[in-house]
Amino acid sequence: MSHASRAASSSPLRGFGVGLRADMVLLDDDPTAVPSERIGEIGVLATFVGGRCVHGAEGLRAHGPAPV
Repeated sequence: MSHASRAASSSPLRGFGVGLRADMVLLDDDPTAVPSERIGEIGVLATFVGGRCVHGAEGLRAHGPAPV
């Protein structure tokens, strides 16, 4: 079991779902899809702590809504 999955399973307040708060980052590229030597070049569009955007809200508006 990975550290992340162990942490998620150890608390009923962790995970993704309606009504839960999230700490996460929104990146401008997929770190699993770029060559390893390019991972350091991936930019951070936004940072969320406790479900609130604390950095990069202007980046979200610039990219517009996700396509459906």
